[in-house]
Amino acid sequence: MAILELKNLKKTYGKGAQSVAVIHGVDMRIADGEFVVIVGPSGCGKSTLLRMVAGLEEISSGQVLIDGTVVNEKEPAERDIAMVFQNYALYPHMKVYDNMAYGLRIRGMSTEEIAKRVNIAADILELKPLLERKPKQLSGGQRQRVAMGRAIVREPKVFLFDEPLSNLDAKLRVQMRLEIKQLHNRLKTTSLYVTHDQVEAMTLAQRMIVMNSGVAEQIGTPKEVYETPASTFVASFIGSPPMNILKGSLSANGAFYTLSGAADYALAKALPAHGGKPYQLGIRPEHLRPVNDQENGSGIPFTVSLVESLGSDYLVHGSCPGLDKPQEIVLRTTKDSFAAGQHLQLTADPEQLHWFEEKSGKRVKC
Repeated sequence: MAILELKNLKKTYGKGAQSVAVIHGVDMRIADGEFVVIVGPSGCGKSTLLRMVAGLEEISSGQVLIDGTVVNEKEPAERDIAMVFQNYALYPHMKVYDNMAYGLRIRGMSTEEIAKRVNIAADILELKPLLERKPKQLSGGQRQRVAMGRAIVREPKVFLFDEPLSNLDAKLRVQMRLEIKQLHNRLKTTSLYVTHDQVEAMTLAQRMIVMNSGVAEQIGTPKEVYETPASTFVASFIGSPPMNILKGSLSANGAFYTLSGAADYALAKALPAHGGKPYQLGIRPEHLRPVNDQENGSGIPFTVSLVESLGSDYLVHGSCPGLDKPQEIVLRTTKDSFAAGQHLQLTADPEQLHWFEEKSGKRVKC
C-alpha cells in the first residue's frame, strides 16, 4: 500500500501553436488504502490521467509521487503498480494459472512463492476450479477476475483500473462491482479506478474526481458530489436522472425566481444577498413535489408530457416556461397519479435548492 500524490499534473500533445492541452493541472493526495474513482464523459481525459500515473503516457508537467518518491521518469515496471485493463489483456494460449503467474516468473520469483501467491489470489477470487482452463473457456466475468488476480499476485503498492467492467452486461457489472468492493475491503490497497458510469463511481468510490474537458471539476466523497455539486456540469452528470437545471433570474428582493415574463416561482426562503441577478436553479428530480393546498405563493408551472414506470417509482417528464423556450423538467415520485397533458405547480424544500452562476455554471453559496 502507498500514498499516491498528483501535483499540478498536465498533459499536452504537440508543440507551439499546434499544441493541444488535454489535462489542465490536477492536484490530489490519495491516502494509503483509499479507493478513488475518476469519472466523466468520453474524451474528458480520465484514461489519459490514469495512464500518466501508470507511466504509459508521458507527463508534460507536474509530478506523480508514490510514497513521497517522484516516479515521472520511472518505467511502468519500476513504479510498483498493477493495472487492470478494459479488454482483460490475457494471453490466449496460456492457462489461467500461467496467466496469473507469468509476471512473477519474469521477475525471477521462485516456483514455490509463485504457487503460494497464485493460490491465495485464486482463493480470494474463487478461481481455484478454473486454473487449468484457457481464457476462451471462460465467461467475461471470469476473465475479468483472472485479470484482477494477475494484478493481485504482484502485491503492488497501487492498483489502477481502466474501465474494467465496460465489456460486461448489466447484471454482471453489478456482480463485479460488489466483488471489487469486497476485494478492496479485504486487501486495503490504494486504488485509482476510471469509469464513465456514474453508478460505478457512486457505489465504489471513497472519493471521486469528476473530470470535465481535462479539468478536475470536483473532488469529494460521493455524498459531497451528489448533495453539493460544484457546478452545473457535475450536477447534470452525477445523478440518474440528472439534476434539473432551470434558467431564470432572482427578483431584486430575492423572494421570487423568474422563469419567464409570466412565471414567478415564490421562494420559501428569500435570497436577498443575490437578488436581481440571473442565476441557474438546480433541483434534483426526487426533491420536486406538487404544491399542496396549505402552501402560500406560486410554484413552478409544470405540464406533464410523459410518465415512465420504473416499478417502485415513476419518472414524470414535462416542461415549465422559459425565457425563450420551454424548459424540460423531470420529477421522480412514488405516486402513480400523473397523466400526459396534466397541469400543476411544483416546489421543493428550500434546503434542496441549488444555485449556480449563469455564465460560469459555478455553485453559488446561499
